[in-house]
Amino acid sequence: MFPISASAATPALVGHARGITSGPVTSFNITKSTTAGNLLVIVVANSNSPTTFTVSSPGLSFSQDTSNTGGGNPFIEDSFSIWSAPNVTGGSHTVTVNASNSDYIRWYAVEFSGIATSNHVISSANNKGFSTSVATGNITTGQNDTLLFEAIRTDGDEGAHGDITVGSGYTELAPMVDAEPEQKLMAGYRVVTSGTWGDGFTLQMQDGGGWVSGLVAYAPAGGIPPPPIDTQAPTLAQITAIPTLTRDKTPNYVFSSNEAGTISYTGDCSSSSTSASASNNTITLSALTRGTHSNCSIRVTDTAGNQSSILSIPSFTLTYASDLNLDRSVNIADFGLLNTNYGTTNAAGDVNLDGVVNMLDFGVMRTEYGGSV
Repeated sequence: MFPISASAATPALVGHARGITSGPVTSFNITKSTTAGNLLVIVVANSNSPTTFTVSSPGLSFSQDTSNTGGGNPFIEDSFSIWSAPNVTGGSHTVTVNASNSDYIRWYAVEFSGIATSNHVISSANNKGFSTSVATGNITTGQNDTLLFEAIRTDGDEGAHGDITVGSGYTELAPMVDAEPEQKLMAGYRVVTSGTWGDGFTLQMQDGGGWVSGLVAYAPAGGIPPPPIDTQAPTLAQITAIPTLTRDKTPNYVFSSNEAGTISYTGDCSSSSTSASASNNTITLSALTRGTHSNCSIRVTDTAGNQSSILSIPSFTLTYASDLNLDRSVNIADFGLLNTNYGTTNAAGDVNLDGVVNMLDFGVMRTEYGGSV
């Protein structure tokens, strides 16, 4: 969760207007005067599901914050949409609403001050139902002084007679009652602290009725503070070193990192393993040449581009695969170990490290016999 910004302003209602079109339409205009820098919210709804809406005005940047087109079974005839334009210019604006289906359109135009001028929508939720209760859903704000704005559209069909009440802490905007009895478009708002918040409306109906609703959280001026910049480099530590003398030309090395990131290699060593996790990491080195390797190192770069300190892999020597007794040469003693363990799975005689001592091991030893590092 982001930290709370001390410079955030407290949102406040500046004013609102509401109305119903004079007849079924697919387009109409709202005229609204605003103060520069404020937020303008437009709520539109009709009873011709499924209807989608678009809202626009010259010089204002509207975006759809949430919507629901009804439908379903039982069929919900209502559709609604909430749009907003942050950081409006001052003066009178003509807002054009377009609908995909013709019907009477009910609307609100609401102006708030103290809202972020960009990235102003924190989160949103919407839902529909055919019931005596509203269940829009919950949203998490992550910021004090967040403005919660909710709208609900109900119909009066199927004997759904009743009313809507506003929950504790919410301020109700004057409800819009449709031409048909008991139908309403209603909106309300409240300013909340950081946390998880839900519905601000309660239905009071004798019978289950159709409804659509939406809830939007708007950030206060100052917005949601950006996440802190990651300046911490990963910390690496050795867990398991490579033996100082080894016959394995692709040895494993184990290290830990406190951050995930990309592994880079320097020196004689390389590997196909390029991703580190925030835990212990086992890397298998690519095939090495015989001899001493004292310049191998790794580092991890996290997603923010922070590089760890270089972790040096301690010096180690790769001897011959046939150097079974690890005395840095292939001689009669190694031949004795191979001969003694022939036909077994004893690693003491397994030259080529394939898990069994057989003629393949004799072939390798014949080639390497007499070599030393």
